Amino acid sequence: MSMLSGPISTSLIATALADVASASAVKIHSEIKERVSQEDEEQLEQELASTLKQKVNGQGVSESDITEAIEPIGDYAVDSIYLSQDEIADDIGVRLSSSNDSIEIPPDSTASAVAREAIDEALKNWIEYISQEGPAHKYVLEGIWENEQQLQEIQQKLDEVVEYQGPQTRYSKIDVSDHVKTAEEVSEYLESGRPITSDIFVDRPAIPGELTEERYLVIGRRGMGKTQTIDHLQSRLLEKKEISHVVIPDQDFMSLEDTEDFSKDNFEGNVLLLWDDIQGLQAGEQQNTVRQSIVRLSESVERSGNSLYVIASLRSEFLDEIPNLDRTKDRAWQEFKQIRLQPLDDEIVRELFTKAASAHNFELDEKEQETLIQEIQYTDPSPLYVESVITSIDQDRDIAEQIDNLPNEVEGIWEAQHERLTREHPNTRFILWGIDLLRLGAIPLYKPTLRKLYSEVFNQDRFQFQRPVDILQRKQWIWETNNPGPDISETVYATRAAQMSAVSEDRTRVIEEYVDFLLNSLPATIPDEVDDWVPTYYTNTAMALIEVVSIETTEYAESLLKKAVELDPYNPLIRNNFATYYRQIGEPKKSLEHYEVALSVSPEWVQLRNTYAATLDELGRVTQAKEQYKKAIESNQPQPQAHYNLATLMVDIGQIEEAKYHYEKALSNGYHIPDLYSNLGVLYKKTGDYIKGVKTMEEGLKVSESNLVLASNLASTYIEINRPDKAVNILEPLLESDSSSRIHGLLSYAYSDLGKRQKAIDHGKQANESESGQNPLREDYLKNLEVKDIRDEPGWGERPDLFHVFRLLAGEESYSKAWEKGNELLDTEFDSSEFRRMLADVAKVLDFDEDAEHHYEKAIQLDPENGLAHHHYANFLKHQGRFEKARKRFKQGLEVSDEPEIYNDYGLLLMQDGSIEDGVEVLSLCLNKVQNREDTVVEEAQIHNNYAQALFRYGRKELAREHYQRAAELRDAYPEPLSGLGQLEIDAGNIDTAVEYLEEAMSLFAQNGQVEKWGEGVKMTVDALEDAGRIKDAINKCEEGIQTLHEIGGDHLPIFGVLQVRKSELKESVQS
Repeated sequence: MSMLSGPISTSLIATALADVASASAVKIHSEIKERVSQEDEEQLEQELASTLKQKVNGQGVSESDITEAIEPIGDYAVDSIYLSQDEIADDIGVRLSSSNDSIEIPPDSTASAVAREAIDEALKNWIEYISQEGPAHKYVLEGIWENEQQLQEIQQKLDEVVEYQGPQTRYSKIDVSDHVKTAEEVSEYLESGRPITSDIFVDRPAIPGELTEERYLVIGRRGMGKTQTIDHLQSRLLEKKEISHVVIPDQDFMSLEDTEDFSKDNFEGNVLLLWDDIQGLQAGEQQNTVRQSIVRLSESVERSGNSLYVIASLRSEFLDEIPNLDRTKDRAWQEFKQIRLQPLDDEIVRELFTKAASAHNFELDEKEQETLIQEIQYTDPSPLYVESVITSIDQDRDIAEQIDNLPNEVEGIWEAQHERLTREHPNTRFILWGIDLLRLGAIPLYKPTLRKLYSEVFNQDRFQFQRPVDILQRKQWIWETNNPGPDISETVYATRAAQMSAVSEDRTRVIEEYVDFLLNSLPATIPDEVDDWVPTYYTNTAMALIEVVSIETTEYAESLLKKAVELDPYNPLIRNNFATYYRQIGEPKKSLEHYEVALSVSPEWVQLRNTYAATLDELGRVTQAKEQYKKAIESNQPQPQAHYNLATLMVDIGQIEEAKYHYEKALSNGYHIPDLYSNLGVLYKKTGDYIKGVKTMEEGLKVSESNLVLASNLASTYIEINRPDKAVNILEPLLESDSSSRIHGLLSYAYSDLGKRQKAIDHGKQANESESGQNPLREDYLKNLEVKDIRDEPGWGERPDLFHVFRLLAGEESYSKAWEKGNELLDTEFDSSEFRRMLADVAKVLDFDEDAEHHYEKAIQLDPENGLAHHHYANFLKHQGRFEKARKRFKQGLEVSDEPEIYNDYGLLLMQDGSIEDGVEVLSLCLNKVQNREDTVVEEAQIHNNYAQALFRYGRKELAREHYQRAAELRDAYPEPLSGLGQLEIDAGNIDTAVEYLEEAMSLFAQNGQVEKWGEGVKMTVDALEDAGRIKDAINKCEEGIQTLHEIGGDHLPIFGVLQVRKSELKESVQS
């Protein structure tokens, strides 16, 4: 019999493959259990036996001994059941421990742990073995796809792309051999203007004469000639620099996932990245795509000691929408030289007009031409406006009238051209409408495709197709171009994206017909050389229908995605898009299968794995999500978003330190979203690092000044550390855009700390009335509003924020953190008597006695008249039993301070030290001072109680009774004086009255959770009853106390044992 039997071997194989494929082990097991070869089983068994032998102790233990020991676990394996690695490891562990005396488990481990380690190592070796031999992908695919036919089709595809590890690259890479030819090829990619005028370039003052920088960003509004400028710059750069490759992102370079390809490409030598219009849908609206592309490509190129040159353009209207562009120290943007294109001056307008008019064979008489040039100079002196005007003027109509009616912007000219064109030549409308639809999916404008669409979607005569096409070519709306891939014989058209913006047809009117055309007719119109791109066109269009068109078209996206998967089931990009579709329509559970398939083919696609993990997280599958995030983070490239997502997950499950670590990693790897700064700052605050939290959130506001959550969190932190002035400076400007209850509530807190009552009240009322935001105010806040200007405190202005943090932590009883921050504060130049006293108090709580004494001494040295320092130092000495020193310190405190609190504690010390008469005298003075002051901290009731105790011990019992009664009158539910009155009644022999007082006191002690004092009351009652001869009542009181302790789980407390002993003793006394 085989060592593990088929079912168990198959379970282990399924588990290993699941890890590789990011799929379900149970599902893979059910698919491959009949297909695992005996050879692969034997190989796995051999790996496991060998690994186990290495991990156990024992003289002369062989692999056959291991095999014999664990073989019986196969006897009860059920063929249809999947067993987890833990279950198998436990079974092996049991057999190892019990079957062979010569097998010894290492003393620092367990048999199950050894088995689990051996399984992990054996599976790793086995996966490497089958990967080399070939069946690895086979098992993965068999475990995921449904039938053999599909598998064969997929395997055939895999055989054709042996090196394929990720999604198709979405950029063009041009190898440079001849810089002139390369520059011409790059110009074609850029589509620099219409063909007739694409070579026209006029120099501008903003364009540098010498290219001394490695990176340039050309900025200007639409039509200012950005594309022609970067085209001009790239040809000069290729001529002057030794560049080996030019990289140009394609139109469908869409997301962060596409940047992964840069790390996998092979770049030998310097690289030029050329990116026109980085603000487009494929870049700017996808968050950090452009920035991350630059970072990834830089890392890939500079790793081998080469340089990355970049020339990019950006419309000035979108300057604020490119993440981190304004950060002077950003690792992607800091090295860019900005070229800002300004409107053309009069001479350049004239020069450009002359060249463009000549290219278009545009002739006017001298007067009309001068008038038109002046109109351009006055209206919009930009290159595109110049050309648009020339192409819009009809030389057969009244020129002066047309000049008078010229739109004052380029968009207006295009719209006017489009309106006139489609009015005079109606069928051109359907050609342009069709082009607009094809552009949704980045489908090249092949002539057969456009003709078929023209006839099927718009029901036009296909034999009349060429006439509107010729008109559009003549009017320079479309032109013939080269195929954006392999050379083909079919005609391909191109158009200008900006010009197509004038086409504003309602796409939804023909969407059903268009999708039907795509699914049934498109493939036949695509040239054979590129027909494998059809599934990609489907998935591109589907995503556009989801994201660009309207919610009404979403239903059509699913049919396109299903067809794409049917045609290309292994394509990870298609699977990713299908998963994205399900997430966007609110069915994330259905997306998991597509993520798992994509990752089984492309396990190194880190951004995809990160999104998969986020979906698992969203579905509440925390353990799986955490595992996938960690796999993403293990990539060779920094994965800041995975760190961020994992950190957020860790916060949700309460693992704060790990969350902090991953937020910090995300930040250090260049992830600068406002939520990261806010979340990390709040975590620092929660763990006591208020200053670090403040600095983090302040840095975040530099990235996003208007982020309300970040700003309000920072303001809240300032309020907590006694800087309401800074909080107000942040919050007041926010009211222009957000008048939520949170903002008003925080302002109310801030103004109350600044002594501005009316403003505190006004904002408090608005916070309570607002229906938006989370109100931070307590329910009774306005009713009990206290207003005090904390700036009036002595030394407030000189105190650093770290002092306020230290004081806050000490006040919150976070003593360890307060001690840490206090010592940090010592390392600065700040020092004060108050601070040293507070630091000594913290040391005292933490039992750092030597430190406490040192800081108390230092506090008094800095300010000998600091009565609070004398007072707390004296109490510290009293608790240590150093009564003589404590007496001296109390006396010194009373010499510099007349506070009743010092008299109270000094009086209690004297009582404790046996100086009853002196204690009575001091407590009498304390009571007198309390009764004559309104601002004392010590409560009058407490002094009456302490004084009464002293009088009772001094023998003045009637006077003691008066003060006990007065204490009980001054404070409701005050158990201590009731207990004292009970003692007085016991002393007077009034047992029933005593028991009543003690019962009431014990009830209050119990309510307050003062178990020790409650126990003292029970013992006092039992003793009093016994002394009065009421033994049965004393026994009942013991039983009541024992029952109460049992109900609250107090069986372990000393009083529980005491009462049990007293009960036994009392019962024995009755029996005797």
